[in-house]
Amino acid sequence: MKLNLSYATWVDDNKEFLESFSKKRVFVTYAGGKDASVILHYLIQAKVDFGFDFETHVAMFPKHVYTNSEVHKLDSYWKDRGIHINWHPINENEEAFETARQSGTNPCEICHLTKREACLQYLNSTVDSWDSLVIIVGWSLWDLVGYSLEYLLGGIYTKNNNMFQGKTIEERHLRTSQRFYPMLKMKEGYSLYKPLLRYNDQDILQVIQENQIPLLNTDCKYKDFRPKRLFSECYTKMGMHFDYDKVLTFAREALNLIPSSSYTSIDKKVFIKSIF
Repeated sequence: MKLNLSYATWVDDNKEFLESFSKKRVFVTYAGGKDASVILHYLIQAKVDFGFDFETHVAMFPKHVYTNSEVHKLDSYWKDRGIHINWHPINENEEAFETARQSGTNPCEICHLTKREACLQYLNSTVDSWDSLVIIVGWSLWDLVGYSLEYLLGGIYTKNNNMFQGKTIEERHLRTSQRFYPMLKMKEGYSLYKPLLRYNDQDILQVIQENQIPLLNTDCKYKDFRPKRLFSECYTKMGMHFDYDKVLTFAREALNLIPSSSYTSIDKKVFIKSIF
């Protein structure tokens, strides 16, 4: 199958959102992976075409992933392309990961909570006007398919209300349903924007390879606890290529996808700390 993700197609899919950024503070979350890297790659041109600027932030957790050599590699590459990355060390003890694993809790939940709390703390200390803030995150179409399968397996096909990544399936459903919507305009006026929801991993990886964009190569010790990684291995072996509109329709009709309006009234402290 011919892949067709390019700057032109990306702009065509995201133009209505990009046009609204000229007077906004655009805050890009970056971790060194392929999704956020493609976003940065396209934003470099988009900020010229649509008249806005953006800032890039990394929550450096877990610490063992962000080695000095990896940070230097990524920082140098993006600096050469005109992007200043704000690296935020998080001084939390990683022993909590192993404690969680031994107690039957997914270590990824500890990591996500730590980074969400750090994000909220930083935003609270630096945001003057929440109604001018846009937060960009790098969820992709394969993430949405993975979340759909999680809900099917954990919420529909099992007898009990299983705990999943430290949450009940209902709590997990609340957290993940919001990820299906490209843009959410929240209670305090800020927006949550996901510009890669229409694209498969094959599309995204092709952009990475064609433009020789470096990625963070140090694996997390607990990477196998992330279900979406296991699902993606299956999609790759099966040569799967999904369609966003079909995935969204299925989620709405079969999975009781929570409507976007249910999120827009949630206080920022609750949303960013517990759902984002």
